[in-house]
Amino acid sequence: MFPHLGGLAICYAGYRAKAPSWLAIGVGITVAAIALSSSTLVSLIWIAQVGTALYLRKSFLIKSCPKSQLIPTDRHLAQLIARHHGKIDINKCSKHDLVYHLGLPIVYANKVDHLRQKGLVFVNLEQLIHQGGLPASYASRLEPLIMFNSPIALITSEEPWQCLNSFSEEELVTCGLTPQAAAKIVAERERGGQYNSLLEINTRTGIPLKQINHFTYS
Repeated sequence: MFPHLGGLAICYAGYRAKAPSWLAIGVGITVAAIALSSSTLVSLIWIAQVGTALYLRKSFLIKSCPKSQLIPTDRHLAQLIARHHGKIDINKCSKHDLVYHLGLPIVYANKVDHLRQKGLVFVNLEQLIHQGGLPASYASRLEPLIMFNSPIALITSEEPWQCLNSFSEEELVTCGLTPQAAAKIVAERERGGQYNSLLEINTRTGIPLKQINHFTYS
Protein backbone atom coordinates (compact mmCIF):
# COMPACT_ATOMS: atom_id res chain seq x y z
CA MET A 1 0.00 0.00 0.00
CA PHE A 2 3.05 2.31 0.23
CA PRO A 3 3.57 4.21 -3.06
CA HIS A 4 7.38 3.97 -3.07
CA LEU A 5 7.97 0.72 -1.21
CA GLY A 6 5.09 -1.56 -2.24
CA GLY A 7 7.24 -3.22 -4.90
CA LEU A 8 9.43 -4.60 -2.11
CA ALA A 9 6.51 -6.73 -0.94
CA ILE A 10 6.38 -8.29 -4.40
CA CYS A 11 10.15 -8.89 -4.18
CA TYR A 12 9.62 -10.63 -0.85
CA ALA A 13 6.86 -12.77 -2.32
CA GLY A 14 9.17 -13.74 -5.19
CA TYR A 15 11.89 -14.69 -2.71
CA ARG A 16 9.53 -16.79 -0.57
CA ALA A 17 7.96 -18.48 -3.58
CA LYS A 18 11.31 -18.91 -5.40
CA ALA A 19 9.93 -17.05 -8.41
CA PRO A 20 12.66 -14.96 -10.11
CA SER A 21 10.15 -13.28 -12.41
CA TRP A 22 8.27 -11.89 -9.38
CA LEU A 23 11.54 -10.56 -7.98
CA ALA A 24 12.22 -8.76 -11.26
CA ILE A 25 8.72 -7.28 -11.32
CA GLY A 26 9.04 -6.09 -7.72
CA VAL A 27 12.43 -4.47 -8.36
CA GLY A 28 11.14 -2.81 -11.52
CA ILE A 29 8.11 -1.37 -9.76
CA THR A 30 10.21 -0.10 -6.85
CA VAL A 31 12.76 1.56 -9.11
CA ALA A 32 10.00 3.13 -11.23
CA ALA A 33 8.18 4.39 -8.12
CA ILE A 34 11.32 6.07 -6.74
CA ALA A 35 12.36 7.49 -10.12
CA LEU A 36 8.90 8.93 -10.79
CA SER A 37 8.17 10.00 -7.20
CA SER A 38 7.90 13.66 -8.22
CA SER A 39 5.84 12.88 -11.32
CA THR A 40 2.10 12.56 -11.72
CA LEU A 41 2.76 9.02 -12.96
CA VAL A 42 3.48 7.87 -9.41
CA SER A 43 -0.23 7.25 -8.88
CA LEU A 44 -0.22 4.85 -11.84
CA ILE A 45 2.77 3.04 -10.35
CA TRP A 46 0.89 2.70 -7.08
CA ILE A 47 -2.15 1.26 -8.85
CA ALA A 48 0.13 -1.13 -10.77
CA GLN A 49 1.88 -2.43 -7.66
CA VAL A 50 -1.37 -2.98 -5.76
CA GLY A 51 -2.97 -4.70 -8.78
CA THR A 52 0.10 -6.89 -9.28
CA ALA A 53 0.14 -7.88 -5.62
CA LEU A 54 -3.55 -8.84 -5.69
CA TYR A 55 -3.05 -10.80 -8.94
CA LEU A 56 -0.13 -12.78 -7.47
CA ARG A 57 -1.71 -13.29 -4.06
CA LYS A 58 -3.39 -16.66 -4.69
CA SER A 59 -0.36 -18.09 -6.48
CA PHE A 60 1.88 -16.92 -3.66
CA LEU A 61 -0.29 -18.59 -1.01
CA ILE A 62 -0.31 -21.85 -2.97
CA LYS A 63 3.45 -21.83 -3.56
CA SER A 64 4.34 -20.99 0.03
CA CYS A 65 1.69 -23.10 1.79
CA PRO A 66 2.42 -26.76 2.72
CA LYS A 67 0.68 -29.15 0.35
CA SER A 68 -1.15 -30.83 3.23
CA GLN A 69 -3.00 -27.56 3.91
CA LEU A 70 -4.18 -26.97 0.34
CA ILE A 71 -7.79 -27.89 -0.30
CA PRO A 72 -9.20 -27.11 -3.78
CA THR A 73 -12.40 -25.12 -3.29
CA ASP A 74 -12.90 -24.39 -7.00
CA ARG A 75 -11.61 -25.51 -10.39
CA HIS A 76 -9.22 -22.59 -10.80
CA LEU A 77 -7.63 -23.27 -7.42
CA ALA A 78 -7.29 -26.96 -8.34
CA GLN A 79 -5.45 -25.91 -11.52
CA LEU A 80 -3.04 -23.73 -9.54
CA ILE A 81 -2.36 -26.47 -7.00
CA ALA A 82 -1.70 -28.97 -9.80
CA ARG A 83 0.62 -26.51 -11.54
CA HIS A 84 2.74 -25.84 -8.45
CA HIS A 85 2.53 -29.14 -6.56
CA GLY A 86 1.64 -31.74 -9.18
CA LYS A 87 -1.44 -33.91 -9.72
CA ILE A 88 -2.71 -36.76 -7.57
CA ASP A 89 -3.02 -40.27 -9.03
CA ILE A 90 -6.46 -41.47 -8.00
CA ASN A 91 -5.40 -45.13 -8.34
CA LYS A 92 -2.20 -44.94 -6.27
CA CYS A 93 -2.69 -42.22 -3.65
CA SER A 94 -3.50 -43.00 -0.02
CA LYS A 95 -6.84 -42.37 1.63
CA HIS A 96 -5.08 -39.55 3.50
CA ASP A 97 -4.37 -37.93 0.11
CA LEU A 98 -8.01 -38.35 -0.92
CA VAL A 99 -9.23 -36.52 2.18
CA TYR A 100 -6.52 -33.94 2.88
CA HIS A 101 -5.13 -33.22 -0.59
CA LEU A 102 -8.16 -33.67 -2.83
CA GLY A 103 -10.54 -32.56 -0.10
CA LEU A 104 -12.95 -35.47 -0.57
CA PRO A 105 -15.53 -35.93 2.20
CA ILE A 106 -14.72 -39.10 4.13
CA VAL A 107 -17.78 -40.93 2.78
CA TYR A 108 -16.54 -40.57 -0.82
CA ALA A 109 -12.92 -41.29 0.14
CA ASN A 110 -14.00 -44.51 1.87
CA LYS A 111 -15.98 -45.65 -1.17
CA VAL A 112 -13.16 -44.90 -3.62
CA ASP A 113 -10.64 -46.67 -1.38
CA HIS A 114 -12.99 -49.66 -0.93
CA LEU A 115 -13.38 -50.04 -4.70
CA ARG A 116 -9.62 -49.83 -5.24
CA GLN A 117 -9.03 -52.55 -2.63
CA LYS A 118 -11.51 -54.75 -4.47
CA GLY A 119 -9.42 -54.34 -7.62
CA LEU A 120 -11.23 -51.57 -9.51
CA VAL A 121 -8.98 -49.34 -11.60
CA PHE A 122 -10.35 -45.85 -12.34
CA VAL A 123 -9.58 -44.79 -15.90
CA ASN A 124 -11.52 -41.55 -16.35
CA LEU A 125 -13.66 -38.97 -14.58
CA GLU A 126 -16.94 -40.54 -15.71
CA GLN A 127 -16.04 -43.79 -13.99
CA LEU A 128 -15.16 -41.90 -10.81
CA ILE A 129 -18.61 -40.29 -10.92
CA HIS A 130 -20.71 -43.34 -11.77
CA GLN A 131 -18.87 -45.96 -9.73
CA GLY A 132 -17.07 -43.86 -7.13
CA GLY A 133 -20.25 -41.97 -6.34
CA LEU A 134 -18.81 -38.44 -6.65
CA PRO A 135 -21.34 -35.76 -7.70
CA ALA A 136 -20.61 -34.58 -11.26
CA SER A 137 -20.18 -30.94 -10.23
CA TYR A 138 -17.79 -31.92 -7.44
CA ALA A 139 -15.71 -34.19 -9.68
CA SER A 140 -15.52 -31.50 -12.37
CA ARG A 141 -14.09 -29.08 -9.82
CA LEU A 142 -11.35 -31.54 -8.90
CA GLU A 143 -10.59 -32.74 -12.44
CA PRO A 144 -7.47 -30.54 -13.00
CA LEU A 145 -5.88 -32.07 -9.90
CA ILE A 146 -6.58 -35.74 -10.70
CA MET A 147 -4.74 -38.11 -12.99
CA PHE A 148 -5.55 -41.71 -13.86
CA ASN A 149 -2.12 -43.26 -14.42
CA SER A 150 -2.22 -47.03 -14.47
CA PRO A 151 -0.11 -49.82 -15.90
CA ILE A 152 -3.32 -51.25 -17.32
CA ALA A 153 -4.40 -50.02 -20.73
CA LEU A 154 -7.88 -49.98 -22.17
CA ILE A 155 -8.60 -52.36 -25.06
CA THR A 156 -10.84 -49.77 -26.73
CA SER A 157 -11.64 -46.08 -26.38
CA GLU A 158 -15.10 -47.01 -25.05
CA GLU A 159 -15.92 -48.59 -21.70
CA PRO A 160 -14.63 -52.16 -22.22
CA TRP A 161 -16.91 -53.72 -19.61
CA GLN A 162 -19.83 -53.09 -21.96
CA CYS A 163 -18.67 -56.12 -23.93
CA LEU A 164 -20.02 -58.18 -21.03
CA ASN A 165 -23.51 -57.20 -22.19
CA SER A 166 -23.09 -58.85 -25.59
CA PHE A 167 -20.35 -61.53 -25.55
CA SER A 168 -21.28 -65.19 -25.35
CA GLU A 169 -19.77 -67.55 -22.76
CA GLU A 170 -17.26 -68.82 -25.30
CA GLU A 171 -16.17 -65.28 -26.24
CA LEU A 172 -15.78 -64.30 -22.58
CA VAL A 173 -13.61 -67.36 -21.93
CA THR A 174 -11.53 -66.54 -25.01
CA CYS A 175 -10.97 -63.03 -23.62
CA GLY A 176 -9.61 -64.40 -20.36
CA LEU A 177 -12.49 -65.09 -17.97
CA THR A 178 -12.85 -68.47 -16.32
CA PRO A 179 -15.70 -70.69 -17.61
CA GLN A 180 -17.45 -70.34 -14.23
CA ALA A 181 -17.27 -66.54 -14.29
CA ALA A 182 -18.40 -66.40 -17.92
CA ALA A 183 -21.38 -68.61 -17.16
CA LYS A 184 -22.38 -66.44 -14.16
CA ILE A 185 -22.18 -63.25 -16.20
CA VAL A 186 -24.29 -64.58 -19.06
CA ALA A 187 -26.85 -66.24 -16.75
CA GLU A 188 -27.30 -63.10 -14.64
CA ARG A 189 -27.50 -60.95 -17.77
CA GLU A 190 -30.29 -63.12 -19.15
CA ARG A 191 -32.08 -63.10 -15.80
CA GLY A 192 -31.78 -59.46 -14.75
CA GLY A 193 -30.99 -57.58 -17.95
CA GLN A 194 -27.90 -55.73 -19.09
CA TYR A 195 -25.29 -54.37 -16.71
CA ASN A 196 -24.83 -50.65 -16.16
CA SER A 197 -21.37 -50.63 -14.54
CA LEU A 198 -18.51 -52.82 -13.34
CA LEU A 199 -19.70 -52.38 -9.78
CA GLU A 200 -23.14 -53.69 -10.75
CA ILE A 201 -21.53 -56.76 -12.34
CA ASN A 202 -19.67 -57.41 -9.11
CA THR A 203 -22.82 -56.94 -7.01
CA ARG A 204 -25.06 -59.13 -9.16
CA THR A 205 -22.64 -61.97 -9.91
CA GLY A 206 -20.29 -61.90 -6.92
CA ILE A 207 -17.28 -62.05 -9.25
CA PRO A 208 -14.38 -60.02 -7.77
CA LEU A 209 -13.68 -56.74 -9.58
CA LYS A 210 -10.05 -57.76 -9.90
CA GLN A 211 -11.02 -60.79 -11.94
CA ILE A 212 -13.32 -58.73 -14.18
CA ASN A 213 -10.57 -56.14 -14.64
CA HIS A 214 -8.27 -58.91 -15.91
CA PHE A 215 -10.67 -59.19 -18.82
CA THR A 216 -11.85 -55.61 -19.33
CA TYR A 217 -8.48 -53.88 -18.93
CA SER A 218 -6.12 -56.51 -20.36
